[in-house]
Amino acid sequence: SGTVYYKEVSNVACEVRGRVDTVNVEEGSRVKKGDLLVKLNSDILEKSLEAANASLSQAGNDLEKAKNDLKRIENLYKENSIAQQTYDDHTFNVKGLGNRVASLAADAGRLNIEVSKTRIVAPFSGIVISRQVDRGEWCSDGAVVALVAYDKVIDVVVDVPEEIIMHVKKGMKVNLRVAGNELKGKVAAIIPRGDISTRTFPVKIRAKNRLSLVEGMEGIARLPAGKKEESLLVHRDAIIRKFGKTIVFTVIDSKAKSIPVNITGYQGELVGLRAENLKAGMKVIIKGNERVREGQPVIVIGGS
Repeated sequence: SGTVYYKEVSNVACEVRGRVDTVNVEEGSRVKKGDLLVKLNSDILEKSLEAANASLSQAGNDLEKAKNDLKRIENLYKENSIAQQTYDDHTFNVKGLGNRVASLAADAGRLNIEVSKTRIVAPFSGIVISRQVDRGEWCSDGAVVALVAYDKVIDVVVDVPEEIIMHVKKGMKVNLRVAGNELKGKVAAIIPRGDISTRTFPVKIRAKNRLSLVEGMEGIARLPAGKKEESLLVHRDAIIRKFGKTIVFTVIDSKAKSIPVNITGYQGELVGLRAENLKAGMKVIIKGNERVREGQPVIVIGGS
């Protein structure tokens, strides 16, 4: 057995600092990717952005004027009406103003990003496990505001004994049982480090979570205990203990005949087994077989 974990859990954090103005989530609430979780106050950042945009606009006007002046200077320079120094001064002035416009544009872009970062949104659709802030609190860079889990997929982590781990392969299909429900999963990872005290190795089995199972539940996995081999499959009810042996009753010439079997594994309601005298397609008794005697006449009703 093992424990159920959500496939993905995110500590959603602030990328900028500020006072918390709005909190839109509660524990257990569902969110979609992009939904607003927390809004930080952005008054100062927005004013800084306005100032940066104004400076950028002014610098753009200065650059445009400098370019027009340079065109006139170029014409005069070609006519040898001005000195080389005057022409060079105007040329470098245009380049300097161009660099200033680029720098101010970068500053405005950075501030615009910072303003957008005051809106802290869900990184994916899922469920809120916990919220970490309230209105009016100060949120520092990197502070966690909420814990959000992607719960459409779960991982069941089981500790597998060393005598079995060699038979477990990544991608192998595994039957799971969680909270009384049967699930189909696949081995997602085999952790290559075992527990020395128990000689067990963690195996992560991934499955779709269609039943709203939650983290922390117990999960039971059915893993192969040996090499893969072909076996006959019969219903669990066909297997009984009698005469000190594990047997099934089949029907030969309308009479019950017991056949000793060796169980090789289980698959849901079916049992894998080996038996010398049992072949695929033979009928076995699954109801009332505990009362059947060797050689007792049997009537098969409805062909089953």
